[in-house]
Amino acid sequence: MTAILQNEVGWFDLDENNSSLLASQLATDATLVRAAVADRMSTFMQNMALTATAFAIAFYLEWRVTVVILATFPLLIGASVGEVFRSSQHTFAFLLSQALQSKMKLFYFASDG
Repeated sequence: MTAILQNEVGWFDLDENNSSLLASQLATDATLVRAAVADRMSTFMQNMALTATAFAIAFYLEWRVTVVILATFPLLIGASVGEVFRSSQHTFAFLLSQALQSKMKLFYFASDG
């Protein structure tokens, strides 16, 4: 947002940089970021609810089942961390490609003038 506001007034006169297109791009980017955060939070909440339910059932049924769940608990945490890591890699790659495309456009316009 700050980079957009630092451009000269003539930059906004170009067809590809008019205010409606820039506003729509900012709205799209905000939606993508919000979706990425919501996906991560929902996965985290699902995993926490699953863990709490498993402990409740295990305590209700028998303490030996609880010991088995505690033995597999590191595997559950590892799977959760791995899933979040893969999700964040895809989001990071997308955001990085968008940033590089924007940088190339700025370089093009700066060298053109």
